[in-house]
Amino acid sequence: MFKQSQILLTATLLCGIATSSYAELSAYEEPPVLATKDVLDQDFLVSDLYTIEDDVITRGYTNTYRITSEYGNFTAHGNAMLEKILHEINVIHELDKIKNSEQFSEGLKEGAKIPFRFVKNLITHPVDTVTGVPKGI
Repeated sequence: MFKQSQILLTATLLCGIATSSYAELSAYEEPPVLATKDVLDQDFLVSDLYTIEDDVITRGYTNTYRITSEYGNFTAHGNAMLEKILHEINVIHELDKIKNSEQFSEGLKEGAKIPFRFVKNLITHPVDTVTGVPKGI
């Protein structure tokens, strides 16, 4: 049988090994934080539509970016996703410009009149309107 001192010594050694392994392991677990300017081209960094936070967290070969814009806050996991989100922000901005234009307003008004024109034509020219529906589709 083991003596009490041998058991105590073995337990102490095991705790010491576990503690040193944990200390070494935790040193490798912290992901590095890089500066955005060191990771991305200057073209991505400067925009009136969005801001990319300066800290880029790197896990393995994947960079994680945080983007702030008037259209919301986004997190991109990887460079390809970052490019996609920045493209989508630009597209949303262009759609907003179109939505706020006079042409869009006029088109919306004209589009709202179409059902009323159909009903009017159905009443005034029923045969022509009904036969013209399949052609329109």
